[in-house]
Amino acid sequence: QTFNPIDDYGGQSYWLTLDVHRALPQDAKKYWPEWLNLAAGWGAYVTSDQVTSANLNGTAIVPQMEFLVGLDFDIERIIPESDIGIINFLRRALSYWHLPAPAYRLHPDPRFFVLFPLKMTIG
Repeated sequence: QTFNPIDDYGGQSYWLTLDVHRALPQDAKKYWPEWLNLAAGWGAYVTSDQVTSANLNGTAIVPQMEFLVGLDFDIERIIPESDIGIINFLRRALSYWHLPAPAYRLHPDPRFFVLFPLKMTIG
């Protein structure tokens, strides 16, 4: 099997991002960067061992649930608007993809991800 981050039916994660800067009172906004958000994630994944075991034993595949927290970056606030059309197009297009970094998985086994969901982990 080849690595394809878009076609990952064995595991998917959904994230909810909080724009902390907008949520803070006016006096506290100077202490939090406008482009930095907090994210909470929930996901489920199936390992190849679970699939193999289910095929051999005839049992159901039960996904492993995971709960995560991480930092999320607002690309449109990091990259300034430009007079160059392609820059604005890329800036807007990149804002649709969010890769929480770093992220920390709280459950099932705590693990720190340098760049979620890629396999760059510590621990």
